[in-house]
Amino acid sequence: SWSPEDREALRLTRWVNSTGVSLRRPGSSLTSSGASPAKTTDGSPGQNHDAAIYRGGRLQPAAELAAACSDGTLLCELVGMLERKELAGVTWQPRALASRLHNIGKALDALRRQPAMSPVNLWSEKGVLQRDVGVVLGLLGDIHACTAYRKFARLDPKP
Repeated sequence: SWSPEDREALRLTRWVNSTGVSLRRPGSSLTSSGASPAKTTDGSPGQNHDAAIYRGGRLQPAAELAAACSDGTLLCELVGMLERKELAGVTWQPRALASRLHNIGKALDALRRQPAMSPVNLWSEKGVLQRDVGVVLGLLGDIHACTAYRKFARLDPKP
């Protein structure tokens, strides 16, 4: 059975997939369905996965979703979807810690300008970078709620 955090991560993964944003990230085992991790021929997790993502040989969706957000590119794509324009200055293949932190900061800066966005996790750059599950799930949940609010309030008219 899944933990409450893992169930929430699965719900948010389905939402991200429904937006058309890909969850595939370098070093991430999330597939487009969010269901099955990459494994080696002997069935063990691949070499590029953190031990925290697998517990008892099983995928931990919350930890994997936090890992997928840790370079900031997923957040930048979600912000682009929310604002209907691509964020400028994003490093799409960040290698350095500074590049990842820059991407996360860029996404959070854009989210701070959204009037319907909850401010709770908008200053948590280091939490996202450090793959803090609570911060990432809270932030993605807030982004989801913001998009729902915009559609409900007709602030985001259909094209």
